Amino acid sequence: LVTWYRRNVLFEDVEWPYRTRLIVEGFDEKSPVLGVPRGDPIRLRVRAEGEVPARVRIRIAYAREKLAFNLAREGADAFVHEQAEVTESFELTVEGGDFRSLVHRVLVLERPDVEKIRVVTEPPAYTGRPAQTAEGDVGELSVPEGSRVQVEGSATKPLRRAWLETEGREVELAVGPDEKGFPSTFSGSHDPKGGGTVTIHLEDLEGVPPNQWFRFIVTPVPDRIPIVLARAEGIGSMITPNARIPFKVKATDDYGVVSIGVEHDAAAEKEAPAKGSDLFPPLQAPGPVVEEEPAFEVGPLKIKPE
Repeated sequence: LVTWYRRNVLFEDVEWPYRTRLIVEGFDEKSPVLGVPRGDPIRLRVRAEGEVPARVRIRIAYAREKLAFNLAREGADAFVHEQAEVTESFELTVEGGDFRSLVHRVLVLERPDVEKIRVVTEPPAYTGRPAQTAEGDVGELSVPEGSRVQVEGSATKPLRRAWLETEGREVELAVGPDEKGFPSTFSGSHDPKGGGTVTIHLEDLEGVPPNQWFRFIVTPVPDRIPIVLARAEGIGSMITPNARIPFKVKATDDYGVVSIGVEHDAAAEKEAPAKGSDLFPPLQAPGPVVEEEPAFEVGPLKIKPE
């Protein structure tokens, strides 16, 4: 009678004195809502207080269908229902003895994923090569040693944090707003040394882990030394102190030849060796393959006869 008076006259939110009470673990009693990452399994455990019923039934309501199951007994006062994966949101109630629970809601939480990505590689300035851009499925990137790798992208959900992992270290990525003001963009850079797999990690505001990581491979390519083929033209083993030695030179390099020169070492028996180097005139056409016919003037070395 007291409970009836409080509920119907005073309009207080009090429950009838049930002999059985069922509690669905993992839910807040005041706001029975639970988020589950899409595709994850769910295990609903119902604990009975008071009189433990012989059977507890769960009713599940999806958008297009309704199902009912008897829960499996676990121990003296608990019942469980397991679902292999959660692919859509649903509502549920449990009932047993004289008790029927409030409606509980299970919401599907979407996983964060890389929506768009752009990787810009900036070779060292001396190579003369422009920056290269790769978007979407990046795959594998071969870059000159000393390059910088810039990553820019956006996620499918607002982010709390983003970082990339490579070569046994983590590099934080800056999280910024998208066109709607949500923190779903990320950017940053790193300087690859040994190279290897680059993995981008995303952490959203709901703490839902990604289903799969976004990965690509960076392979630094060493800068090989130039290959030079040179021969003297029309000259023998004996020259005059003021000789002019003409050369035919072919030089190749991965990133381009910008200048060529000669290194010399002239020694007399009673004098200190005269060592040095001289650049030839500027190249007519600098590039990966250079063919020139420069000449080396011996006179400035002031070599004495014999």
